[in-house]
Amino acid sequence: MLVVRPIGQGQTPYYLHGPLPGAWWGAGASQLGLSEAVDGPALRAVLGARHPDGSALRPTGPRHRGGFDLIFAAPKSVSLLAFAPELRALPGDGGPPGPLPVLQEIRRAVLDAHEAAVRDALAYLERRAVVARAGARRSLPTSGAVAALFRHHRSWAGDPHLHSHVVVANAAATPDGCWHPLDSWALYQHRRAAGALYDASLRHQLAVAGWQLTWTAERLGGRDLEAVPRAAIDTCSTSAARILALRAISPGPAASTGRRSRGVHRARPVPDGPDWAIRAARAGLDRGTVAGLLVAAKDPSVAPPLDLAGLDPDTVAAHLDRRSTFARRDCLEAIAGLLPHGAPAAAIEGWTDRFVERCAPAGDHRWVTTATGERSRAVVAIAVGGWRGSAPAPADARRAAVHARGDLAPETVAAIRALTRGGPGLVRLGAGPLLAQATVLDAAREAWEAGGHRVVLVASSPEAEQRWQALAGLQPASGRGHGTVTVVDRADLVATTELHRLTMDVSARGATLVLVEGGSGPARAHPPSPAYRMLQRTVRVLDPGPLPVVAAHAPPVRGGRGGTVAVSPTMPAALSCLLGDWAGAPGPAVMVAQGAQEAAELNRMAHRLLATSGRLGDAAVMAGDHEWRAGDLLRVLRRDPRLDGGRCPAGTIAAVQAVDPSGGTVTIAWPGGTAPLRAARLAHAPVTYGYACTLRALPAGGASPLSPSATCAQPPAIAAPSSSR
Repeated sequence: MLVVRPIGQGQTPYYLHGPLPGAWWGAGASQLGLSEAVDGPALRAVLGARHPDGSALRPTGPRHRGGFDLIFAAPKSVSLLAFAPELRALPGDGGPPGPLPVLQEIRRAVLDAHEAAVRDALAYLERRAVVARAGARRSLPTSGAVAALFRHHRSWAGDPHLHSHVVVANAAATPDGCWHPLDSWALYQHRRAAGALYDASLRHQLAVAGWQLTWTAERLGGRDLEAVPRAAIDTCSTSAARILALRAISPGPAASTGRRSRGVHRARPVPDGPDWAIRAARAGLDRGTVAGLLVAAKDPSVAPPLDLAGLDPDTVAAHLDRRSTFARRDCLEAIAGLLPHGAPAAAIEGWTDRFVERCAPAGDHRWVTTATGERSRAVVAIAVGGWRGSAPAPADARRAAVHARGDLAPETVAAIRALTRGGPGLVRLGAGPLLAQATVLDAAREAWEAGGHRVVLVASSPEAEQRWQALAGLQPASGRGHGTVTVVDRADLVATTELHRLTMDVSARGATLVLVEGGSGPARAHPPSPAYRMLQRTVRVLDPGPLPVVAAHAPPVRGGRGGTVAVSPTMPAALSCLLGDWAGAPGPAVMVAQGAQEAAELNRMAHRLLATSGRLGDAAVMAGDHEWRAGDLLRVLRRDPRLDGGRCPAGTIAAVQAVDPSGGTVTIAWPGGTAPLRAARLAHAPVTYGYACTLRALPAGGASPLSPSATCAQPPAIAAPSSSR
């Protein structure tokens, strides 16, 4: 396993105070003349982008990132074997009081195999992932990494945990001799492949040393020794148990062990409970058991098995087909995880290159397997063949679905009529505002159901199912049987294998398949699957158009205690009702939306309402998609150095104090003071209006970190969201 973490200069003592001295590694370290044991001044210098003699390698700023900590960790069962001499001898197990020679032998074999596997994986990373960054979108080759290796044996709880820290400095030399920062994205992209290569190399090194060990195959890439009881692995994983307990209390990335924060070295905690060897013995892993296992497994005369020779390309392709397209690193990860006894990294790379040559290129250094290509062509052939969907709605139901929603955009009306008229069995609903898509699907669902059809939804998460149920009344397909209309959420991100299965199933039943582009979630950087890209070129898209206008004759129905619950016939009507309640609130309030897209629409509606009612300044400055006026509220989406020097965390509310259209500046009253900001910088900053947010982004207790009196000199009547409704 490989974990990548950014580090700073302040964490240098943690590595230097380890049980063993560190060693320099990498062509970049040799270029700087670093070849002896790692010392503190040299390590602090390279983490500060300086030469060991004190000269600067490259310019650095106040937010300089020192480097990256690559943590290669052996499986817990292997770590327990490395510390087998410390295991307890239970009464009557026949073991001598001192450590057995076979236990010392497996310890040396595991440590040597770990060192060789780490260097094997590092060689791959230096060839593929150690690249320099020159600008936002430009990468340059380098001469190699400047890294220091430190081997540790214990976890923070004192349990056996064989792992190596590879401290890679955030500086690398390009062929022209200049030094640049590392492209961290490349390290994260190749992290999983390098971790799989380490695991495969570790298994191979132990087999070469003559240990005939049997490994589990619980999941791709995750293998433990079968002879080590699962209970012993769990009881000696105290740190992992603490992390899981913290996440159960507070889910999310904030739940961590708090071992190192902001580059400050903290003291190692004192382990609680019995010693790990006692806990392992109680779980069935004692000295006699391990000694008997190792004596039976040691056979130097048996040659290590050659898993690569018998590896079936179809098995590899079956794993890669789940991704639609794959990169070379994805293939490396799959092959390394499929080898029970491992293989050297160089041999796995050679097998990968031969496998990739047999696959079809998909652009951007990605490929598709033969099976994926055949499925993509089959999907297009079925779609072009134009099977007749069984979902035409009666004419009166179609007219009622359109007229019940008042003044709809022409594009929205055309999309509703095209969906419910019947005809081709596969229909694409184009990307657009989520509420416009929801209006089209809600009206179409009513027309279909009036004609006796069953409409089901296929979504990737329970959250997406809940949103579509609230937005358009769509019910998930699970437990409802087959529908005559199947709506697929975020169809442009569905894998080719799943899209092929859906198309074959729906076309065989003569049903209608509606593919919704974009859909319930935010846009992602991943490209559509090959099958969907081919559909985009062959199947016409229905444009949902802009956000529809809500009819005045469709008022919400109020209920609940004091009329606090409002039921609206359409989602746009519900948003307008919420906006009216917010505008008429006796005190400050914030609107809470179901998702980020609904919150963005509420923010735009609130800004327009304030601007047209004269509660904001007359002058306006455009910054990206936002129009800012004096009196506007601003919400920070995430911490950013452009926003008050990076001192504002996510959720911070600030107020626009003044705008200067001629100079293109916006003066913002932050909690810590007032400062002008150019509109060009504000356009790329992670901010939005501060009138609505999602429930997750709502501050604790519903309180805003900025009081109304601190927003600006003359705040609008409904400016600061100090409480939620």
